Amino acid sequence: MEPTAPYNHRFYQSNQKTLPKTFHKALRRDISLLSTILPNDIIVKGFEDRIDLYSIMIIGASGTPYEHCLFFFDVGLASSYPTTPPQVHYYSFGNEKVNPNLYVDGHICLSLLGTWNGHGSENWSAETSNLLQLAISIQALILNSEPYFNEAGYEERRTDPIYQEQSRIYNEAVVALNLQSMISIVQNPFPHFRKEIIKHCVDKCKKYLCLLENWASLDSVEYGRIKAIDQSSSSSLTEEKLLLPKFPLPPVSKGFQLSVRRHSIVLSNLIKSHIDLNNTTNTD
Repeated sequence: MEPTAPYNHRFYQSNQKTLPKTFHKALRRDISLLSTILPNDIIVKGFEDRIDLYSIMIIGASGTPYEHCLFFFDVGLASSYPTTPPQVHYYSFGNEKVNPNLYVDGHICLSLLGTWNGHGSENWSAETSNLLQLAISIQALILNSEPYFNEAGYEERRTDPIYQEQSRIYNEAVVALNLQSMISIVQNPFPHFRKEIIKHCVDKCKKYLCLLENWASLDSVEYGRIKAIDQSSSSSLTEEKLLLPKFPLPPVSKGFQLSVRRHSIVLSNLIKSHIDLNNTTNTD
C-alpha cells in the first residue's frame, strides 16, 4: 500500500467522496485476497489516501508470446462497487495493438468488465467477483498463448490449418511489438512501478534476451532440423525441444529475426546502463 495516489493515475479526478458500507465490505474482502493468494508475477498497488484507486503490473506468463514482458493498468472503483465492475485503463507503449483485447487508447475488452460478451461466471458478479479475479483474468484470458483467437468468433476456427498459420504469424508480430514496448518501458519507466520495472529488468531481462535469441534462431532450416530429430530419435528430443516455444511461432520469418535481433541489442544496452548506474549508486 502506497501512502498517496499519483496525480497522473487515470482515474484520479473521479474522486469518490462518500463510499457506502457495501463498498468498504467488498474492499476488505479484496484486500484480504490480494494479500494472501496474489501470484508473484502480478503486483497490485493501493493508495492510503484514495482507497478507490489501484494500479496493476502484470508479468507475461511462461509459454506465451508475452513471457517476461510487462503490462500496466490503472483501476478505478465507483461508489457502487461491487455492484458495478471496476473501470480499467490499459497503458500502451506503442502505436500498434499487442493483443486483440488491448487497445492503444487504453480500452480493454473483457467480459468481466462488461466490455465483451460473456456467459455466466465470465461476467461480473457483485457476490463473487473481485480485484484478484480481474488481475488473473487479464493475465490468463487475454495474455494467453494464442491471442489471435481472442477475436470475436475466431475460437471456432482454431482447428482450421489456415487460421492456425494466421495465429503463428500474429504471434510473430506480438513478440516483436512486445520487445519494442519493453524498450519504451525501460527508457521511460511507468511512474507507479519504477522500482519494480528496474528490478524486473535487472533480474529477468537476461533470460528474456536469451529466450528471444532462441526464438529468432528458429527459421525454417533450424525448425526443420528439430522436427527431424523429433521424428527419428527420442533420446535427444528433450534437449532440442527446450528450444521450442510452447506456443505457435516457428518457423520464424527473416523479418522477425532482423527485428528481434536489432531491438534486443537496444534493450540489452539499456539494461546494462541501468545495472551500471545501480552499481555506481550502491558504491557511492
